[in-house]
Amino acid sequence: MYKIYFLNRLFAICTPDYDSTADPEAVVYHNAPSISEVLDEFLRNERIVSLYVPVADPEAVWNEFRSLFTEVNAAGGLIRHDDSYLMIFRLGVWDLPKGKQEPGEPVTETALREVQEECGVPCPELGSLRCITHHTYHRDGCFCLKHTYWYDMTLSEEAALKPQTEEDISRAVWVSRENLPDKLLDTYPSVREVFQGI
Repeated sequence: MYKIYFLNRLFAICTPDYDSTADPEAVVYHNAPSISEVLDEFLRNERIVSLYVPVADPEAVWNEFRSLFTEVNAAGGLIRHDDSYLMIFRLGVWDLPKGKQEPGEPVTETALREVQEECGVPCPELGSLRCITHHTYHRDGCFCLKHTYWYDMTLSEEAALKPQTEEDISRAVWVSRENLPDKLLDTYPSVREVFQGI
């Protein structure tokens, strides 16, 4: 399944047998004429919080969906030290460090570079790819679709943090596991997805 976030709204491309009943906001769009028409309807009707589009070939429909946007790749990290996780406070919302991939840069290097730049930490130990999230935004007249590659990372010591204020980051803090629920109430749905299974 492909989940694409439009701020706090969800557009999901799934298989016909996907069970969306766990989502109380779910609206299921059967027999979609084309993904672009479904997207137009979703964008017009802001009362739809979660839209699921079951299709026989999600990969093909996903590729068609992607062609409707300017695509951007980014990467970031879920950084752990002992039983705490590194979070940032940017533009009034709790978030995780991440940033745009530079031309020719391996996505793993993007992830490591961005967490160091945004939080002022030494290079963490890189773990495995945790997940890829997708969200949309408008910039410079373009409707962009950002794919963010999230990696597990660890720091052996609780390093001093220095938030990158020029990137609108006002705080960088270690959050204990028991305090995560409060922070996750005030974050983006895509960030909550990164924390699944913690």
